[in-house]
Formats: sequence, structure tokens, C-alpha cells
Amino acid sequence: MGLLSRLRKGQEPAASAPPTAHETGHVKLMIIFGIPLTDPAEEQSTPPGMIVRGDWKRIVTMRPDEYGYPYGVIPRRIMLWLARRARETGSPVIELGATPQDFVAELGLPSAAVSDVLWQAQRLFGASITLGDATVGKRTPTAITMRVAESFRFWDGQAGQVTLADHLFRSITEHQAPLDWEAVRNGDLSAMAIDVYGWLSLWVQYNTSVDSERLGWGRLHELFGHRLPMPEFEMMFADAANQAAPLVSAATLEALPDGALVRRRMHAAT
Repeated sequence: MGLLSRLRKGQEPAASAPPTAHETGHVKLMIIFGIPLTDPAEEQSTPPGMIVRGDWKRIVTMRPDEYGYPYGVIPRRIMLWLARRARETGSPVIELGATPQDFVAELGLPSAAVSDVLWQAQRLFGASITLGDATVGKRTPTAITMRVAESFRFWDGQAGQVTLADHLFRSITEHQAPLDWEAVRNGDLSAMAIDVYGWLSLWVQYNTSVDSERLGWGRLHELFGHRLPMPEFEMMFADAANQAAPLVSAATLEALPDGALVRRRMHAAT
């Protein structure tokens, strides 16, 4: 039984059943993959009621609340910071700091970004996510729908606080993610570069029997494209790969005319 199936039944994952690459990696970053790069409200007169990413085997569907979609760099930084705090404290209840400025500083953003951070946090905490997986069992697709946050409290004479949804908290804490929050915090990564960094890190950790993989532009667009026109996406991905690849010492990532090539870096024996 896969992790998603066990979570739906309220069971703890069996220690003797190693999680699959999808269960430990893809689920952990599904929310990042589901967050739009830009505001869907600015792309068309009627924003979509949901955004679907992935292929027939693995999909993430994000639905906004009345505040609209979270998008761009800020909610990605928020999610990675929350994941780190959840692992450090072992609690789904995350303190956001005494003031909004404290929270913004934790994210590595300038104080001038306070209003944008609060707006994006409100959108993120109110969004609903559906994780769909048809790989956990033969012809037995499963799905989990959850909000990012069970509840949240912004600053009104008291410290800010958010309580993560149970499924999200368990996905974060049951398996470590090979992501360096400080590298994201201190770097000037684009939204797509954060996604590529997360994906490349997980590729190294969980595809242990694979030394290299070539992905065509179509597959890359499924993972990272977010409805971008292909020519624009290809340029943005190449730039994102250049930003993200240096952060993952165990692999190389090269943009090619027909897609990209990821290779495990073979360290010389000592």
C-alpha cells in the first residue's frame, strides 16, 4: 500500500516498506509544482477555477479561495520555510514571529515586501490542493484533497501563527527532503529555479539506480510550464537550470535543443 493510500486510511507508513520516489519526493513538492509562476487573474479575463499540473499518473490540482491564487517566488519561500520549521519543531503549529517584519526577515526578503508577503500568505493558506496518484497500485488511482493550512492567525496584537493541514504536515515530517533552505533564502532564485532545484535534488536522492535521464520539452513543460508558451518556457527553463544546478553538487543539468539532460555526478574514488 502506498503512502497516499495509508494517509487516507489514517495509518502510519510501515517501516519495512521503503517509500517510492514518488511518495517521498513528488508528494513533498507537489504544492510547489502546483503554485503558478504568475497570477492567473492577469492572464485572462476569467481566472481558471483550478490549475492542474502533471500527467495521467500524477497530478496536482490547486483551487484558490476568494483571495485568489498564490503565485511566484514568495509562496514557494513560505512553503519551504514552513517545511523546515515543521521538521525542526515536530509540530504542525508554526509561529510566524512577533511581527510581520520578523516573518519577512525569516524568509530572506526585504522589509518593503511585507504587504506582498501577507497577501501571498493569505492566498497560500487558503488554497486547496488535490494530490492524485495512479502509481501506488495497479489501476487503483487515489487522491487526497486538503487545504494548506487548517487555520492561521495574522498579527493583531499577538504573534502570527499557522497550523498546517495534517496530511501536509505528515508528508513533510515523515521523510526528509534534500533541500537546503538557506540556499533558497540567500539566493536570488526565480520561481521556476526553485522548482527546478527541488526537482533536481529529489532526482539525485531517489533515482539511485539511474545515472542519467533525458527529458524532452513536452515532459519538462508538464512539470514546470504552467501554461507558458513553449518558446518562452524554453528560455525560462534554461535560465532556471543555470540558477539551480550549481546548488546540487551531486548532479549536472544541461539544457539541450530538444529538452534537458540530468546526470549523476560521478565522484572519483579516493
